[in-house]
Amino acid sequence: TIPYSPQGNPTERVNSYIMGMLRTLIHSPLRTVHDLQAFVRMVPFVYNRMFIPGTKVSPFMLRTGRQPLTPMDVQTFGHIPHVPREKLEFAQDLVDRIRRYHEMVKVAKDKSALHQKYHYDKTRANVEFEVGQKVLVREHRKLAKHHFKWNGPYEIVQKFNPVAYLVRDCANPNKTPRRVIIRDLYAIRHPSAELDKEIERTPLLNPPTSFQPGRFIIYRVRQNGHKWRQRLYVAEIYAQLDPVTNILPLHYYSHLEADGSVNLQKPLEDRKLLPEWSDDRGNFTESLRKKSESAEPNITEVYPHEIDILAVNFPLHGLRLPKEAILEAKKTMIKRDTQLARRRAKQAQ
Repeated sequence: TIPYSPQGNPTERVNSYIMGMLRTLIHSPLRTVHDLQAFVRMVPFVYNRMFIPGTKVSPFMLRTGRQPLTPMDVQTFGHIPHVPREKLEFAQDLVDRIRRYHEMVKVAKDKSALHQKYHYDKTRANVEFEVGQKVLVREHRKLAKHHFKWNGPYEIVQKFNPVAYLVRDCANPNKTPRRVIIRDLYAIRHPSAELDKEIERTPLLNPPTSFQPGRFIIYRVRQNGHKWRQRLYVAEIYAQLDPVTNILPLHYYSHLEADGSVNLQKPLEDRKLLPEWSDDRGNFTESLRKKSESAEPNITEVYPHEIDILAVNFPLHGLRLPKEAILEAKKTMIKRDTQLARRRAKQAQ
């Protein structure tokens, strides 16, 4: 974890959430701090039962493949009778279910990260520092009100990556250099220096377009690395684009391999697509029709400007993608990848 950035540590984020729940319970009516010991055992249990945002999967399900039973569940429904099964069959079913849960959580995590990055970048500029540059450093220790929060000058002596640097105090060169995150640095500019050039922002991948409910879309989610370029998602446009929130609901369609896994890199022409369904217990199935009354379409909500749309507003031919949509997706993908490569080469010069 980068110094003074606990929000980047998953463990610290969980601890922060649990502490918030404990504070709420302790300050509820007829409760005192002496009830903390009882709440400490209850809160983690409740947290492990909560569905991860964007999915119907809980942390407990990621480890065991099922939801834990509460005393109320046992009182209402009774103990679940044991169904004799072959141990190997049960183990294989459990492994497949846990694998599916992890895949669903990964897709939701990638979507959430993309959404957070978009809103964070709206008010941020792409700033980097170079070795030898003079900067001010923000102090996090508690200071008197009349003290400045920014000290310096410091000199950049090492660049670990675009967001982490090693700085040295110019007034005390013998002092051990310290590691600092970029948000705690401020560049020192000479009054006669030229104004900074306007920062070139990455253009939106897709121009505004209309979306027809009942039609289908092929897209990919932009991520770090290069593997995201080959991960192609196919979904049905579930409803109209919300003009207020700019959210587009999509119903996932996937192709299952023989082992029950979802291969997003499988060629489009070889995919046999089935809609995804999820029930209130977090079980996911692929079939033309829902298998139970509690099953609901596996819907994800996306922002059109955050995904790379390759083809849109086309029907399915049975369980297969039409050749026209496949051809359009491939042409668009080649064009976008070529533009991205040229942009990166230009920035590297």
